[in-house]
Amino acid sequence: MNISKLKNYILNKVKTEIPKNLTYHGIHHTLEVMETCNKYIKRMHISAHDAHLLRTAALMHDIGIMWNYFNHEDQGIKYVKELLPKWSYTDKDIEVICNLIHATRLLKVL
Repeated sequence: MNISKLKNYILNKVKTEIPKNLTYHGIHHTLEVMETCNKYIKRMHISAHDAHLLRTAALMHDIGIMWNYFNHEDQGIKYVKELLPKWSYTDKDIEVICNLIHATRLLKVL
């Protein structure tokens, strides 16, 4: 579970595969979310393992936007389930990461 290598991999994917017309969901946004998570990790004294899962979720929270703009959380979760086992994440860790990504979904108000 090397977050630095995963970060490089995902940021390269974001840089090269997210459509250029999507100006909000880019590397700058992903890095900003990760930095915000780092501040909470420090302020709340989150354990190293939980911090690793939170950073991973922050890194991947919008990755699905390259396949589906309006349902990108679900697309991202699908991708996370495919990718992260290859990076030695456990099923339990992946479930936590997916729940964190799902929590970023905006609810539609009628």
